[in-house]
Amino acid sequence: ITIKTDKNLAVSTTDQTVFKNDKEDGSLSDIKIGQKIIVTGVEKNNIIKASLVYTFSSSSNIKVKVASPSATLKKK
Repeated sequence: ITIKTDKNLAVSTTDQTVFKNDKEDGSLSDIKIGQKIIVTGVEKNNIIKASLVYTFSSSSNIKVKVASPSATLKKK
């Protein structure tokens, strides 16, 4: 899987990667070109080792919101 952001990131999966979708457990084969997904994992050298891949159905209306500067963590 390649994710296009401000830089292209490759995603690697293993037998430990959990796949979920809107309704049930999913699989790598559920991901289609252009589909919106969420990937959690650890990035190293532009490769994300995925621990979770969540796929959205094509009918999902996803809106991305960026947190305001006041929402950042503060040191005490």
